[in-house]
Amino acid sequence: MMLTCKPQCEPAARAVDGRGGAAGHGALDVRFELDDFGIGYSSLMYLQRLPLKRLKIDQSFVRDVATNPNSAVIARSIVALGHGLGLQVIAEGVETDAQRALLAQMDCDAFQGYFFGRPVALAELAKLAELAGK
Repeated sequence: MMLTCKPQCEPAARAVDGRGGAAGHGALDVRFELDDFGIGYSSLMYLQRLPLKRLKIDQSFVRDVATNPNSAVIARSIVALGHGLGLQVIAEGVETDAQRALLAQMDCDAFQGYFFGRPVALAELAKLAELAGK
């Protein structure tokens, strides 16, 4: 389940017990991905309270990562924080090879963005998958 950092995160955080599992859900393995980290309602508290697997660096930091030293420091810090907590870190909004290369140097685990492809309809995705399989 992906959570975007908005006021809706708080009820989810309260529903999770301190052992990293969803309270009252027994054997269910509920995991969260924290989207848009670093903006809006994001809070370090969610890093402690939710059973996160992934942390996504908001595109507002990725956009200027190659040209703005402050954005680069923030992105590098989010990667280090995520890895220190045992999380996979994903950069969203990667649009250039310079952004991808710099984030890769920071040991960012994965990337999303137009550099890799534009969104496509499901039918076109199926065609692309079929072509890739040949």
